[in-house]
Amino acid sequence: MLDLASIFGSPPPQPPAVVEPVVVVEPKLVVEPVCRCGSTTWRDVPIHNGQSVRRDCARCGRFLDFPRWYGRVRTVAPDKQAGGDD
Repeated sequence: MLDLASIFGSPPPQPPAVVEPVVVVEPKLVVEPVCRCGSTTWRDVPIHNGQSVRRDCARCGRFLDFPRWYGRVRTVAPDKQAGGDD
C-alpha cells in the first residue's frame, strides 16, 4: 500500500486540535416578495422618453407597477391603497 508522505514528499497537514464554534446569524430584515415568483428585487425600465417608469420583476420579468407615470410619482403601490384588500 502507498504512503501519502512518500507520494507528496511531506505528511498531510493535521486538523486543528480545537474546533471553532459555528456562529449562526439571524436575518435582521425579512423582505416580502414583490412578485408571485418569490423575487424580492425589481428592475425599473424608463419608457415614454424617460417621462414614465415601468417596474418589472428582476427574476421573471413580469410587470409589477408604474412608479412614475408621465412625470407624476406614485407614492403608494396600487395594491396598498386605501380600500384595497389586506
